[in-house]
Amino acid sequence: MRILKDGKVILEDVEVVKSKWKKVKGLMFRKGLPEKSGMLFVSDEESRPGFWMLGMRFPIDMIFLNEDMRVIDVIKNVQPMKPHPNSWGVHSPKEPAKYVLEVNAGFVEKNKIKKGEFLEMVHPR
Repeated sequence: MRILKDGKVILEDVEVVKSKWKKVKGLMFRKGLPEKSGMLFVSDEESRPGFWMLGMRFPIDMIFLNEDMRVIDVIKNVQPMKPHPNSWGVHSPKEPAKYVLEVNAGFVEKNKIKKGEFLEMVHPR
């Protein structure tokens, strides 16, 4: 799947995650993401899911989207968990979200992603 903003492809390869196990695993233990890649978590309904960075090896930006694919919140430069308990926070959107898009840190700034913007999902043919 691809993600577009204003008709322009901003992500070429988005892995869609729906199963409970894949949601728990997420990007754990991966060394990184290719530049135009991401992971899209899909919920059955809008909620305020919590994400933590257990087993992560690189920082990410998190983009929270509602059912209409409008950006409702972003959290930038989320760092991997460290052994010290102060790094063990849970990251949740301020409003209920249906989708959570995890991308490389810096993606939100580079693509000027802002609250209220519409992103489009496109399935390749």
